[in-house]
Amino acid sequence: MNYSISGYNLYEENEFCIENVIMNEEKMNNLKKLDQIAVLEDGWNGNKAKAFEKQFILTVRSIITALEIQPEIFPTACDSVQFEYEKEDGSYLEIEINSDDKWEVFEINRDGEEKYFSIVANIEAIIKVVNSFYE
Repeated sequence: MNYSISGYNLYEENEFCIENVIMNEEKMNNLKKLDQIAVLEDGWNGNKAKAFEKQFILTVRSIITALEIQPEIFPTACDSVQFEYEKEDGSYLEIEINSDDKWEVFEINRDGEEKYFSIVANIEAIIKVVNSFYE
């Protein structure tokens, strides 16, 4: 992966006068982990999990790049990538990103109350859910 392209560059504005995104270490690590997920082959889990489509990986990459607070990321055998957040008070947030029009969210608050809901499949919806979790 070439990290010296627009969006990955740590330097000044490029020739199109678009400010480049400054990557923190967690974001860089997630992009590297996603690169590893991108090359998983059919059967990567020792069972029947399929390799991930390039367009799906690009979607996940754009989400990671847009998120200020970085999750832990994991591939799943259900053709999805799972984002997980956990706070010191025991609160937990899980978002399952897939190729569908809706993404699934599971949340446990600090009192142990569980909530399960769907969000529209776009970056703004994820940012809203993550920001709400950290309020």
